[in-house]
Amino acid sequence: MTTQHTHTEYQILDTDSLVTKTDLNGIITYANADFERVSGFSAKELIGHPHSLIHHDDMPSEVFTDLWHTLKELRTWIGVIKNLRKDGSFFWTMINITPNYEDGKLIGYLAARSKATPEQINFFEPAYKQLKRGDSKIKIQNSFLYRKNWHHRILIYKRFTIKQR
Repeated sequence: MTTQHTHTEYQILDTDSLVTKTDLNGIITYANADFERVSGFSAKELIGHPHSLIHHDDMPSEVFTDLWHTLKELRTWIGVIKNLRKDGSFFWTMINITPNYEDGKLIGYLAARSKATPEQINFFEPAYKQLKRGDSKIKIQNSFLYRKNWHHRILIYKRFTIKQR
């Protein structure tokens, strides 16, 4: 559904709150108006399709492997993601994905996104490039991106505010 990728970044507003819901397999069941506007896809184009529809090629597969592993353990995944828009441009978000329950039964996942800060993007983008190149010094585990020694893991975690965590 997307056209050729561009190097154009779509700027999310500070007031945007992008929300989607998926079933247990990552198929979109709900997208709010902000998400539709920012992604460039209509609800009709989103609902019933895999969430991977908006995965940008620059994102390392290890991020999504870790995301699904974390969610399958019924834990929340928090991170910064580069997303693909319908027109081929991209947008960065700070995302919080959590298991979604109805009447005590796990029915899928709820993803809430806001604008990623320039500092977050400047940190994560080169780290993701390293990860994508197969740099064995970078690792992602339980939504934490860190160098393979314990003190870097803590330093990276502190880049998120308490509200974001």
